[in-house]
Amino acid sequence: MDAGKLVTLGILGLALVLGVFAWTYHKGRSDRAIDYWGAENAVRVRRAPVLRLSRLRRATEGETEVDSTQPVIQIDGEAWQVDPAIDITDARGLVHLRQALVENGSFDWSRPRAGESLTWDYLMRFEAEGPDATPLEVAIGLDSACLQCLDGRPAVGLRIAAGVRSFLTDA
Repeated sequence: MDAGKLVTLGILGLALVLGVFAWTYHKGRSDRAIDYWGAENAVRVRRAPVLRLSRLRRATEGETEVDSTQPVIQIDGEAWQVDPAIDITDARGLVHLRQALVENGSFDWSRPRAGESLTWDYLMRFEAEGPDATPLEVAIGLDSACLQCLDGRPAVGLRIAAGVRSFLTDA
């Protein structure tokens, strides 16, 4: 075998080894986060064509969706008033937030602890296209440093709460 063929085979072998390394490295950075979201929701977090943001505030007694101009949602049995949404699809830095939300290092999997009281500040709606597409709703508590996917999943700690606060106040 001549030297040119050996060099070509060596380059192909090195490319294969580096490709496998890159794949396992990136899989290891996001596998637990993707398990939390679910594969379909993780894709929606990364690629939803429309992202809307609403402020949340604890609903006062007597506020219901029927007698209010603003909707009320339930999070773990508590009522939260949803302020009108703004479209943040084109907000500066959104691509970085989306990526952070599918990486393991963004979450504190040991939180919240049993009995920990959580407060929620924002509702993010990742909207997919199509008439039958249901938006993915995510509550974010900045002071609680938690996030909860509102499709029945439990809340998780949010290590990047300070960065999320900075992004959301600029959005």
